[in-house]
Amino acid sequence: MGCSKSKHFNEKLEFLSGTVLGLYTTIEELREFVKIFKLRRYETGFRIIHQSEENPETFYVIAQGSMSITCASENKDDAEQFLCTKQQGSFVGERALFDPKHQRSANVTCAEDCTCLVTTRPKFQKFIENLTAEQHQRFRKILGTSTREVLLGVPMLENLDMWKIQLLESLFRTTIHQPGAFILQEGSFGQTLYIIYDGNVKCTRDCNGTELTLGQKTKGDFFGEISLLADVPRTANIVAMDKVLTLSLEVEDFRRFLQIAPELLGAFRAAMKNNIVNYLHTFNVPFLKSLTDRINELAEACELLTIGEDCTVYNEGDEGDGFFVIVHGQISLTKDGSSVKMGTGKWFGEESLVCDSLRDSTVEAVTRSVLLKLHKHNFRSFFTEDDEVLAETKIRMLKANVDLRTVLTHSAGRNQFSLYLADEYSTENLAFVDAVGAFVEQCRVADGAKVKEAATELYAKYVDAKAKEQVNIPARLREEIKETMQKEQFCATMFNAAKEEILRLMSVDTFKRFSVSHRFQSLLDQIGDFDDEVEEQDHLTLQKTRRFGSRKKTKDSVIESVKSSRSQLVTSSRHKNSDSGKDESRFTLLRKPSIDVQIQQTVQLNSPRAGTNVDEDNVVLQIGEALHNGSRFDDRSSIRIA
Repeated sequence: MGCSKSKHFNEKLEFLSGTVLGLYTTIEELREFVKIFKLRRYETGFRIIHQSEENPETFYVIAQGSMSITCASENKDDAEQFLCTKQQGSFVGERALFDPKHQRSANVTCAEDCTCLVTTRPKFQKFIENLTAEQHQRFRKILGTSTREVLLGVPMLENLDMWKIQLLESLFRTTIHQPGAFILQEGSFGQTLYIIYDGNVKCTRDCNGTELTLGQKTKGDFFGEISLLADVPRTANIVAMDKVLTLSLEVEDFRRFLQIAPELLGAFRAAMKNNIVNYLHTFNVPFLKSLTDRINELAEACELLTIGEDCTVYNEGDEGDGFFVIVHGQISLTKDGSSVKMGTGKWFGEESLVCDSLRDSTVEAVTRSVLLKLHKHNFRSFFTEDDEVLAETKIRMLKANVDLRTVLTHSAGRNQFSLYLADEYSTENLAFVDAVGAFVEQCRVADGAKVKEAATELYAKYVDAKAKEQVNIPARLREEIKETMQKEQFCATMFNAAKEEILRLMSVDTFKRFSVSHRFQSLLDQIGDFDDEVEEQDHLTLQKTRRFGSRKKTKDSVIESVKSSRSQLVTSSRHKNSDSGKDESRFTLLRKPSIDVQIQQTVQLNSPRAGTNVDEDNVVLQIGEALHNGSRFDDRSSIRIA
């Protein structure tokens, strides 16, 4: 008899040692705890717990076999709804140990022949009477009776009915992770959601071979949620910083629970999008970086899309309906016959929204991909609702290809352009444009006498043939304004045609020089150039490929591309080669450009000195080929043509 008891004791001890209890208790504590359990065997189909059972007392630990968790359908005539399977080592009915008023939230039935360790609340209560406060709290944590409190602390679950929380509680599995253990590994596939029950983890991702820490998570935080809805590889590493206890939920169990609690799906998607936006924030997506204080609002406005392999996101010529960031997968962007591939953290689709134009490229999924989409109206509300924000977005994106009106709309842009005009001693044009703007506003609020006075002053200062700060407008316009003054037909629009002409002249002349000047570079430095933030963004490479695309291009086409593009200023001079003794013409690039500036700013070739007999087209061709081959120029870099 004694041998049989000893055998059963050791058998029970071995079972409990293989559960969470074995990691969170000492051997002495576990030996005492084992004494309150009995071994019970149940046949397949036996129901050990009935849903809605009141004042239950029994607690089970599955030692062998498995059990099915089901719940009754709202329609009593329908079959019970299967939720999940509890495997060896799982706890069943543990809340009954602490809560005498507890009501069972689900049915538990043996899916096969099972062996269980069984105890009751009275026996457990007697056991914990001799525990210290610390031991009591530890056993409470181990047995999961705080699970409900943890779940109630998760924001996306806070609006669920209590009976659904209780049901969800029964679906989670408890797992212990030792310090330094990888709970999730970036790039691996998994279909499990984790909630931290106790402990701390750090989130990291690989960045060109270097570990980048994204942040930390603690009790009540969750991770792994993307795989539940998007079926993609893990986007980050999750590493235990100390001993961590997690609650885990398998994707299939979660999907079945959604049939009972469909209202959870919206909250879950919102929480997932928020985590994704924060994750993408670490890739320095400029549009996201500028919205640090509005991340939650941005996440709520985004849509999460799954795009199948070889499926089209949009075609060239389509209306721009959204801005996209790649969460997972690979996208191909094709423009003017040239293609580039982009992966996680890259973005596309913004140009047609900012410039209000049709799509100028076709985008397809190379692999199954997950995209975060911000629809056009939301994009505008975040980035273009304010005129200055819109102007800054255009300047940062288009750089030297931006237009004069956009620069003048931006306070820093206007300031730098004003300084450039002062450098060139040509401030009268912008002063006239500003004066016309002030005059229009005055016409709106002032009486006739004051409008006449303002018009007379403006005419005398900028338009009259004897004006000291006369602007360069056609004689026809000057005469029209003069005639309006003589007839005293003063109105808000009387100077508008002249203003538009001055803006046109500045756009084709002064502004082009400004766009390759140090003043414009100072503007980019001040507001932050997208290229500086994400230097390797693939669609900038596409611009280079597009402009100097195929190596089969003719010499003339490359020359024309460089001449019509907008690159850095180039000057020429004659030098004697110390090795060969031959004269050479040296063409010097005046400032270091970014990739995009190299391609898009204007190459201006000063005329070579008389008698140098240099093939200017050959110089341009070599600049174009150098750019096409990926060359990057340092300050005062030189291209020498013998």
